[in-house]
Parts: sequence; structure tokens; C-alpha cells
Amino acid sequence: MKAQCLQRWNCSRTWRVLALLTLGAWTSLPVHGQAPSKKVTGELYENSPVDAIAARIRTELKSLSPIQPEAPTKPTPEKPTKAPPAVARPVTSSKVKVLEANALKCQSAEEALTLYKFFMSDPGTTADEKEQAQTRFEYWEQAAVDQLVRVGTKWMTRDEAEALRKEADKLVEEALEMLNIDNFAVAQAKLEKAGKVYPDHLESLFLLAVGSFLGRDFKLAETRFAACLNRAPNNVALLSNMAVSEVHNKHFAAAVKHWEKAGSVDPDNKNVAQNVGTFVSDVGQKRFANVDKRIVNDATELYSRMLGRDGKNRANPAKGYVLMRIMRTKPDEQPTEESQVVGNGTGFVIADGIVITNRHVVEDADSLVIQDPSQRDGLPLAAKVIASSKDLDVALIECKQLKVPPVPLSLTPVTRSMEVMALGYPIATVVGKGLKSTRGIVTGLPSTETENMLVLDVQVNPGNSGGPLCDRSGRVVGIVAAKTYTTTFIQGYGLAIPMNDAMPFIKLHLKGFSPTTAEDKPVEWTEVDSRISPSTVMILIQKKR
Repeated sequence: MKAQCLQRWNCSRTWRVLALLTLGAWTSLPVHGQAPSKKVTGELYENSPVDAIAARIRTELKSLSPIQPEAPTKPTPEKPTKAPPAVARPVTSSKVKVLEANALKCQSAEEALTLYKFFMSDPGTTADEKEQAQTRFEYWEQAAVDQLVRVGTKWMTRDEAEALRKEADKLVEEALEMLNIDNFAVAQAKLEKAGKVYPDHLESLFLLAVGSFLGRDFKLAETRFAACLNRAPNNVALLSNMAVSEVHNKHFAAAVKHWEKAGSVDPDNKNVAQNVGTFVSDVGQKRFANVDKRIVNDATELYSRMLGRDGKNRANPAKGYVLMRIMRTKPDEQPTEESQVVGNGTGFVIADGIVITNRHVVEDADSLVIQDPSQRDGLPLAAKVIASSKDLDVALIECKQLKVPPVPLSLTPVTRSMEVMALGYPIATVVGKGLKSTRGIVTGLPSTETENMLVLDVQVNPGNSGGPLCDRSGRVVGIVAAKTYTTTFIQGYGLAIPMNDAMPFIKLHLKGFSPTTAEDKPVEWTEVDSRISPSTVMILIQKKR
């Protein structure tokens, strides 16, 4: 479909595109490839119900912008005591005030509690600051037990939030049915109501963003796609749509950055390549003036990487930009994205107070702590990165308060078909925070195609990174580093760095290091687990905003 078609759509066509994007009938929407005009006229845009939504959303955004999230109002049950109840210290510390403000921005009470644990375990936090924070710390402990989550500016139980989300899902379904029979006024009302019922409802936010774009209110479209990205920051479709909106607003540097992130998540995405190639073509044909050369060079390099073998992802500038649809979730599913506030990985102790993990686990951390395996319910222990490798995906962490024995290491080359066990803390929000073990075999030896890592028929997931890979004798033979994934394979393979490859890096940064060893004698897998698990730690990460 040529881009010129957009200028001939009527109101019915515009709303049907919204329905098609959501229902999944199209994989992309062609959008005009030339620089947008400053003023848009015509029946489509003057009387479109999309503009009515856009105007209302703009008003709502202005009215909501200064409002900060409300503090949770759920009371903490009083405990009977003979002594008078303790009076909370007045909060005068700016650090404690900022801490609570950040906690209120978290998606769950569990995340907020983690922030407080960081604060309370930080050696730089004074006794007075800890005392001021203690009351809210105790509150968030109870809120985490109650599994409170944030919806918009309000806090509630997961069950209550799920009920509201299902209500919003139903309203969106009804809105789509109204669009199918051209009842635009009712559809508009239902979409607006869905957004009020569940402010974080991704699908209704997406529909409103697309509606704003089709109404050529590109500034509002950018605002709405940004709101979507706050909900799902790594969604490729949203990243690309945001970039297309930014191009129309001449925010070229931001657009290329969003395309780069989309390309890093899905390097083979044809729609992203189409958009980047179209932008490069538009600049080359002077459709945009005064674009910084560095921006153009970055976009050109990204396009070259995404072309693929034999140019299979080659862009067609005549097709123009495309808006991508988001994949719909089932009514009982939530979109899952890694939190921007906190994350976790795995590590294991190789010397007194020294933990090894993957570089990618800690390289973007604002601060990090380690959960002591011997004190699961205690405060995390403050830790710091002391070395990271440029060549290997490994890093060393120092945690002087950690008092657990180092694991035995094996420097014997690993063989194909060898049985192995991986230990770690994967996808804690799904399967819980406890240590998990999985077993399998080494299916492939290091090669250039796998960046010299072992290929494993072992189930690993986000959170396993940096964990130990053990042999049948209870020795660590590798460091779990990654998981392969393609659209063809559902499960994929695990990848691990051989322990003997990491040894030169360890000895370089730990003078006089001598690895703990163990006898090369097979034991039961339960015994392997009991030997290694006491020294396998969860690393909690507070990432940069």
C-alpha cells in the first residue's frame, strides 16, 4: 500500500486501522515517508473522533503531571503490647525523603522493600537516617507480605489489581466491537473508561497513541508511546513506534537511540530495518534538513547491521515508515518486562569475601548487594565490583561481610555429552526467590560461533546469569552466561564460560589466588547441590535510571 493512501482515509478508515492493529489482522501499518507538513487540514483531521480523544488526553496529562503517587494507605495491623506504641521519628533527612519517593514509584511493594534494603545495608547510611527510615521500612515489609502492587497512583492487592485489569480488558474488547460497527462515540468512551479503570493498561494506551498518530498529532503520539514504554520498556514494537513519532517531531537523535534499542532486542526485525532504512533515505533525499552527521552515521551503521545476509531485511523507501502492532496478551496474562528499578543475577564465592559473576549482571548497576545464603531473611550485604573483564563476560565482586566457604573449581577441559548441573536464581517473580537447580549435558564445545562458550542442554533463564555450572564430582566447571533464543526454537540452549578460561582473569586481579579443589569422584546430584548451594548467592542490582 502506498503511503499516499493515508491522506484519503476517512474517519471510519482511521478507526478501523486502530481495530486491526489491536486485533492483529495487520503486522504493520504504512505511514507517509516524507517529512510531515506543519499544518494538516481536511475532513479526516478536522472532525475525527481521534482528535477528540487526543484533546482530552492532552488535558488529562497536563492535569496529572504535577501529581506524585499517593502513599499506600493500607494500615499495618497493630500488635498488642504492654508498652506504649513507638512514635515514628520525623523525617528530616533528604536521603530518606528521596528513598520513599522512589519507593512509591515502584510497581510492587516487593521492589520498594528492596530499595529500603539497599539503603539500610549501605555503609554510607548513618544511624540517624536508618532510624528515620525504620517505620517505612517496616511498613514495606508488611506490604510485601501482603503482595501490594501499584496501579496508577494507588496501591492494592494483586487480586484487586487483576480484577481492575480484567475490567479494562473487557472495556477494550467492547470498544473494538463498537469500532467494527462504526459507533465511534461509544468506542471512544469505553477506551477512556478503560484508561481510568486501569491506568497502566497497555492495550488502551497503545490504541490512544496510534489514534493520535493517525490524527497527525505527533507530539501527543510521542507522549502516549512514551507512556506505553514506561509500562513495557523493552517492547520492540513500542520502541519503533516511538522512534517514528520522534522522526515526525524532528527528534532525530532520540529516534535513532530507540531504534538502536529495538535492534539490540530483535536484530532481525524487518519492520525496524524498514523504518531505519527509510529515515536514512529521507535524509539523503533532503526531506529533512540540518540532521547531524553523527546521527545519520549511527542510523546508517544500524541499518547495515540489520540488513541480514543477502539483504533479506532491505528497506523499501517507497513503502515509508511502518507502525508496528503490539502482541495481544491473553485476558489472564500480564506483559512481562524486566523492572527498571531493580534486577537480580547469580554469583558464587571463589575466595574469602570474593564472588564471581557475569560482567553484564553488574556493569550498569548503580549499586548492588548480596543476599547471604545462610541468612535468607536477613538484610542484604553491601558489595562492590573490584574488576571486570573486557574480553570475557565475567566480573569480580567484593563483599567483606560474606562468610561462606569458596566452591571447589575444576580446570579440567569439559567434554561433550558430560553431565552438568546449573544453580541460580532465575525469574524470581515467576518461580520464587529460592535457589533453583537444573541438569542436562554439554551438547557443544566452545567455538567462534558461540563466542567460545559451552553449549548446554540445560534450562536457564534471566537471573541464572553468573551462576555456577557443576560437574558430577561437585566442582564448578563453568559460569552460566546466556541463553540462545530464536523464533524457531522455544526453549533454546544455555551457554557457559569455561572455568579454565576465566582463571587468568581471576589470578590477574586476586594476587596469590589458589582455587579450592575437590576429589574427582562422582557423587549423587543431591550431594553436588548441598556442596555448592551454600556458596551460591543472589546478587541484587539497583540499575541506573
